[in-house]
Order: sequence, then C-alpha cells, then structure tokens
Amino acid sequence: MYNKEEYTSDPRRIDVDEARTLEELNDFLITLRTRINYGEGLMGLGAAIVAIDELLEEGGVPEDNWPIGLISVSVGLDQGNRDFNEGQHYSIEITSEGICLDYLYRCYTSEYGSDHSSETMTELSPTTHFDDFAVNQWLRKAKELLNFDSARVNASLDIW
Repeated sequence: MYNKEEYTSDPRRIDVDEARTLEELNDFLITLRTRINYGEGLMGLGAAIVAIDELLEEGGVPEDNWPIGLISVSVGLDQGNRDFNEGQHYSIEITSEGICLDYLYRCYTSEYGSDHSSETMTELSPTTHFDDFAVNQWLRKAKELLNFDSARVNASLDIW
C-alpha cells in the first residue's frame, strides 16, 4: 500500500545567494505597485511579495500551502499597428512547485500572421537553483521595458 509519508522529503533549503536573489526580486516587485491601478492586479502583486517573503522566512519552500494557486506578475510592452506589431513580456510565476522567470516574444504581420516564442530563463524549485546570470538578465530587461510609457504591468492570483 502507498504510504505518502515514505515518499515525502524535506524541502530543499535556499542558500545565501538565493536569498539575496529573492530579496532583489521582491524589491523589484515592490516598485511595480505604482504601475498597477486595479484591485485584482494589486492582490496578485501583493500575493507574490508575500509568497517570496514567506519563502525567505522559512529558508526554503514551506511544506504546507505555499502558495495556494498560481501567482503571476508580468511586465510587458506591445508596439506596432494593424499591419505589424510585436510584444515582449517578462513574467514571474509562483506556484507550490517554485518560482519561474519567463520571457515571451510575440509578433504579428498582416502578411504572415502571428508567431511567438517563450523561454524559461531560470527557475527555483526543490530540484533546481536560480541561475544568477539569468536572473540579472531578466531583471535588467524587465526594468528596461518599464522605461517605455506604453509598458504594462499585470498581476494575477488564480486560486484553485
């Protein structure tokens, strides 16, 4: 008979460098609060900040209900017209599995239609470590997008 306790293991503890990286990500998320002007987005952003705070307090991914559901925060920029447009989006997703930093590129031309590519730049999970270079790239690019007036910040909390 399957005994769940036999197959559970202690969560991987975060090290000093990962804690510093998480603090940088949280500092960045805190700066985004002035860019969100709707309630659901503020709830999602707040949930992301709290989830990272909890991870830092626990020293690793907490075992119980961290977080409940999917938390997503993205910084994006879409430009163009009806014949050609493109978009870049940098997102952080937090689930009970860990934290993932993603990049999405979308393109549309009236001649060829739409296309997109996405890339997981780095992730922190029970089995993976953040790649410091990738985190720094993600932060740099997301901050660059915020220099454009048309950049948007979206956040959501999907509780299941």
